[in-house]
Amino acid sequence: MKYLKDIWSERTPSYNEEYQTIFNKLANKSNEGGDSDERATETAKIFATQYEMYIYAFFIGLYSNELQVCNKKSNFGHKISEWGKKRGKSGRESFLEIQDFIFISLIAKSDINFIELEQTKDENEIKKAVSLLIDLMESYTNGGLQLIKDKLESNDNYFISSMEAPLNFLLSLNQLKN
Repeated sequence: MKYLKDIWSERTPSYNEEYQTIFNKLANKSNEGGDSDERATETAKIFATQYEMYIYAFFIGLYSNELQVCNKKSNFGHKISEWGKKRGKSGRESFLEIQDFIFISLIAKSDINFIELEQTKDENEIKKAVSLLIDLMESYTNGGLQLIKDKLESNDNYFISSMEAPLNFLLSLNQLKN
């Protein structure tokens, strides 16, 4: 299974192009020095990097079971394996555990027969399984982005209203399901 995760983590996920404005509003771009919390504060962004925003949207979609197919894809531009990599930044945590949590969540939610997959020697079957996992990841992320978009349409400043707003939003979605 490690082999499957390694292939998955070298992929670059996408999201629906219509959500680019959400990334622009809430997350710094990495090439703008977005990997520091100070930079996020200076630019009034909630997320220091775009992959943090992507991860947040994925979990919003996953926890609320919101799926949305990726129609008009916008390439995210960051391989999963690169998310949270330490590059000599003090205080920066690696995102390897978060990558593991995402992968495990996708495994649990997918319809892939992993026993058959483990027994196959066909590389195309493995690549097909990875593509299905990426598609599922993109669908949950798009579902989460739609929920974030809906919230921003009802309150444009919601996510900058307090430092707790992103967590409160996540918790509010979970309460609606109970």
